[in-house]
Amino acid sequence: MSTETLLTLTKHKHRNVSKAHTKLYHVGDLGEPRAKPYFSQEGGELSVSPCPSVWRKITELSGKTHELTKNKPVFYEIDPETSVTNTELRVCCENKFIRMVEGYKVSRHDFERDVMEYWKFYSRDEAINFIKEHDWSNSEVVSTMLPKMRSRGKEYWDAAFTQPASEVSPIGVESLVPIWSLLPLSESGCIDGVFWTHPLKPESYTAPRGLIFQSKLSEWYRQSQLDEWGAYCFESCG
Repeated sequence: MSTETLLTLTKHKHRNVSKAHTKLYHVGDLGEPRAKPYFSQEGGELSVSPCPSVWRKITELSGKTHELTKNKPVFYEIDPETSVTNTELRVCCENKFIRMVEGYKVSRHDFERDVMEYWKFYSRDEAINFIKEHDWSNSEVVSTMLPKMRSRGKEYWDAAFTQPASEVSPIGVESLVPIWSLLPLSESGCIDGVFWTHPLKPESYTAPRGLIFQSKLSEWYRQSQLDEWGAYCFESCG
């Protein structure tokens, strides 16, 4: 894969290349080996944020805060309010992370929060049972195409998480599609990571976040073992 792939991935208005994230922070352990989580939206990569103290509070993480810096890093920047793109799905299919299968979607409007809620299932019976169990009486089951892990995706999943791959939901697979679509580019040295431009709203449990690919971590200067007070001193999001 080359930078042409990156240009194709960023043809969507809500997918961009950014070189602005030159200073980021990781809360936790930078030693090896790090404990595998049950699941993480950052995949098996290093989770980072420009707002360490806010991120620590939101996630209730413990451990030291580590500052990571690099001149002119390249990040794949994502609007978190958008869905995975057809280009990302296609690239992941071509690289054997996923295959597309017929599945089912259940959605409803949450009037209290004024947002749409949705769940996705590989089985129609699971979707129907979900509606019954959660009393989503005004919902219906709609057929849709969903990503399902193939060999390379399962290999990545088993190495990154303790959650069995057989138990993963379609939404769990979808959350890793942007990461997997960039993974070959990270291995060829074209990109440092992925960044989600969440708004900084601690009261709503949101803050900007991202990941640095493990294969690129050696290129970042690391000032390790900042204490919690140091995290506040180095805070860059206010």
